Amino acid sequence: MLLRAQGVLPLPELTVRISATKFLVPDVCVTGDFPGPYPTEPVRLCCEILAPEDRLGTLLGKCEEYHAWGVPYCWVIDPLKRTAWEYHANAEPARVTTELRAGNLSVNIADLFATLDAAT
Repeated sequence: MLLRAQGVLPLPELTVRISATKFLVPDVCVTGDFPGPYPTEPVRLCCEILAPEDRLGTLLGKCEEYHAWGVPYCWVIDPLKRTAWEYHANAEPARVTTELRAGNLSVNIADLFATLDAAT
């Protein structure tokens, strides 16, 4: 909802083909139009949501795969601890306390977690 308000369509659990033999499924991604059943060119943003059984390092490794494919922006969100990280291409992962940014897109952390609270 917070990304839709900025004129983009966030797509949950959309398979992306990062190579001829490798497919990944980000929890949410933002992309433009694409031909076929899934994107085969890098998307604009990939978001991973940390589940209780996930490790942060594993999801950051997944972000590295997205970056190698050409995705410029990745976010990792931990809904239980109410924390988030930006991991953008050519940068180190950074914990974010006020606002997640991906180019001209942004999401206020307090609004993000308030939206999650309202959904539960």
